[in-house]
Amino acid sequence: MPARTQSHPRVAALVGPHLSGKTTLLEAMISAAEARAPEPLRGGRSMTLETEIAETTFLGDTWTFIDCPGSIELLQLSQDALKIADIAILVCEPTSQKVLTLAPYLHFMDAHQIPHVIFINKIETATEPVADLIEALRNVSDRPLVLRELPFREKGEIAGFVDLVSEKAWHFRPGARSEVVKMPSAVVAPEMDARAALVETLADFDDGLLEKLLEDIMPDANELYEQLAHDVEDDLVVPVFLGSADQNNGISRLLKCLRHDAPAPEKTAERLGLGGADVADNQVLARVWRTSFEPFIGKLSYCRVFSGAMHQGDDVVVAGEKMTIGAVHAPHGKHTRLTAVGVGGMAAISRCDELASGHLIGGAEDDRVAWLDALEPVYGLVLAAVRQQDEVKLGTALHHLIEADASLQLAYDKDHHEVVLRGQGEVHLRKATALLASQYHVEVATRTPRVPYRETIRLATDQHYRYRRQTGGHGQFADVQLHVGPNERGGGLAFSDAVVGGAVPKKYIPAVEKGVVEFMDRGPLGFPVVDLKVQLMDGKFHAVDSSDMAFKTAAVLAMRDALAACEPVLLEPVHKVVVDVPSDFSSPVRKVVMGRRGQLLGFEQRPGWHGWDRLIAHLPESEMGNLILEVRALTQSVGTYHAEFDHMAELSGRMADEVVAAQKS
Repeated sequence: MPARTQSHPRVAALVGPHLSGKTTLLEAMISAAEARAPEPLRGGRSMTLETEIAETTFLGDTWTFIDCPGSIELLQLSQDALKIADIAILVCEPTSQKVLTLAPYLHFMDAHQIPHVIFINKIETATEPVADLIEALRNVSDRPLVLRELPFREKGEIAGFVDLVSEKAWHFRPGARSEVVKMPSAVVAPEMDARAALVETLADFDDGLLEKLLEDIMPDANELYEQLAHDVEDDLVVPVFLGSADQNNGISRLLKCLRHDAPAPEKTAERLGLGGADVADNQVLARVWRTSFEPFIGKLSYCRVFSGAMHQGDDVVVAGEKMTIGAVHAPHGKHTRLTAVGVGGMAAISRCDELASGHLIGGAEDDRVAWLDALEPVYGLVLAAVRQQDEVKLGTALHHLIEADASLQLAYDKDHHEVVLRGQGEVHLRKATALLASQYHVEVATRTPRVPYRETIRLATDQHYRYRRQTGGHGQFADVQLHVGPNERGGGLAFSDAVVGGAVPKKYIPAVEKGVVEFMDRGPLGFPVVDLKVQLMDGKFHAVDSSDMAFKTAAVLAMRDALAACEPVLLEPVHKVVVDVPSDFSSPVRKVVMGRRGQLLGFEQRPGWHGWDRLIAHLPESEMGNLILEVRALTQSVGTYHAEFDHMAELSGRMADEVVAAQKS
């Protein structure tokens, strides 16, 4: 296989669902390379919860590999790594039943034109024809797939593969590199068909290849290699490889194809809008793609350099402001200090608290908004420090977590004065609380957020209240007559006065309104009151004993008596929910939504997603707490939803009684 000369380091991100074997594949790739990673990888086989970085060399080329978390709830970390990678390796298991879990990765890479290959791992465990698996993969990829290797079997088990470009056959050897063998006779005919299919796909993007096909001329291997490299670089096709990370099968072939097909960092810079004539010679341009907070080091801003060379102490521009680069560290292992980082390289910068994920070092403008594209939170927990003395530390720690992960969000429940951390699901928030304990030494108690119920009234009434107190010296006196009635839903409080003849001096009318507003913080059912019309009709005052406080108190007590007589009713928030799921799971998910008191509004195909449906409904907030968990359980973890507040609706009957009873208990 011919190799393009590479002078700059390249970056490959390993992505894919949990249990696909990404970390094992990375270890096998490093083992197969000429030089080992300078630091050992994460040990064990526990779930990866952070992006792990390793550097190595292969046939003289320098590579940085980013092992991304597999949980769908940590997809944000994978997406951030993919943006700065030259190429991605999407790892999957050899079963068509799990192909659907690749859809979020494939759609993101296609949408952002990120070159990628698919590696079918654990091929020795395959129980179905590879052709069926490839067909299933085609159903979730917007880009055409090109099978690069055709497996052959011995005694019913996959024993090796044929490279469809070079037409060489490799036989697997347990614990050792595969050996070149003569192509088995049983695979000759299937290999010819598969190679022809590969060439036909490539010919769709090259007129020269198409002409040869029309003339029944089969292109030679070198021509196919060059066309593949061009098409992968431009994200036109997706090569598919197979092998076994556990058995070290197919690893060298994958590395060699990456070496030939992966774009140079200059091409990636163009994709990110950081290349071209606008970039001056030796101008430092580096994108911050990750933020972390490390013990004994502090904040680390991980960046990749796309132009120039970055050194500690360099004066650069970030978001239009001048700043000085702090200490420059290796992005992996023990973060050893580096003297310089050139084009294609990655570094972790310390002592630069102004930097944030998405910042462009050396850029004149702040384009973080375009970079972030954060996933919307779909699950929340109330957090409270177990020890009161940790409350300040908790606030600082939470802001660090959010700075490191854009898919986490903080909200404040002003009704109950509680902090709510929102994220992508149970795994995501469990990771966050574990970090609070292990890294920041803050133990937290968690619980489900409360629903912000409200109350209003159905009827109108006139209410008179005279407030009089005599405690020696000046007393307190105020007399008000209010008309209280319901306002339209969402209308809030409409306060007015119809006082004539100075029965209530104008200077006291604002105090009456303050009393009305104060009472609305907690109505007769125990919840904030909304949507009222209150009019001050009449009243009386005393020249000596009346005051703002007296009229405010009279208004509060008048509202208390009035609302009790106006048939108070409970209101619950209702959201407009847009649920996106694969079409095969639309029916059970629809039943889930309807079973949660959902009102179906519409049903359509998800825009831009082949084989996906979109369900639109109104759903009470009280039914949404664990909705994402049930949707994912039904859809192999790929279903998701977007929700936004729509309106308040009356809640009556047994459910309302239970809510009110719980509030008053």
